[in-house]
Amino acid sequence: MDRRSLLAAAGLLLAAGTLWADVVQGEVKSVDAEKSTITVTVSEKDLTFFVAKDARIYSGVTKGKRFQSKDVPGGLRGIKPGATVVLTVTETRTNGLETVTQVQVKSTPK
Repeated sequence: MDRRSLLAAAGLLLAAGTLWADVVQGEVKSVDAEKSTITVTVSEKDLTFFVAKDARIYSGVTKGKRFQSKDVPGGLRGIKPGATVVLTVTETRTNGLETVTQVQVKSTPK
């Protein structure tokens, strides 16, 4: 197998891995930073997810056509109940829970 074919195959494997992600938007019910879990309410149903240790946890705003993001101070501990979040979830399971690789905080509780 030549070098280009090998690189193409590696690229396909990487792309296929991203196809398994799903997006969930809901309101935070609770966060357990010790267990690395977040529970969100989606359509009146509570769903609990495991948050990967290397998950990106950020908030952001759109200014014009540009999206500006910044890390949430405190990481998972910085997310408060009542916040609206968008979770990027993979099919990988940890402790029986689907795993979150990214948390975007859309709004914070007032």
